[in-house]
Amino acid sequence: MRQVALAGLVERLAHKSPQGEADLPPEPIRLLAGFGDKAVPALAEALRNPDLGIRLGAVCVFQTLRTADSKVLAALREFYKGKIDVLREAAGKALVANGQPLPEP
Repeated sequence: MRQVALAGLVERLAHKSPQGEADLPPEPIRLLAGFGDKAVPALAEALRNPDLGIRLGAVCVFQTLRTADSKVLAALREFYKGKIDVLREAAGKALVANGQPLPEP
């Protein structure tokens, strides 16, 4: 049941063309963060989703949800070094929130 709820919340992050974090629905981000560590596997998968809104939403969850998951932190570093401005900005915030140094872009 929990996995279905998580998957449904991740899907609610979708946005056709987010220009920034303000374009994302705040409720699924808040609820996903509330799941804590149990949400990390679904969010790690969301970081690889082709939908930019889902990827951005997952990154934004990690601005609140702390993780030591090495795959998540590696994905956040790659987004920070990437060419998509909204992902780069959000990933920088998530890395700082998780006590990580910002990599060289």
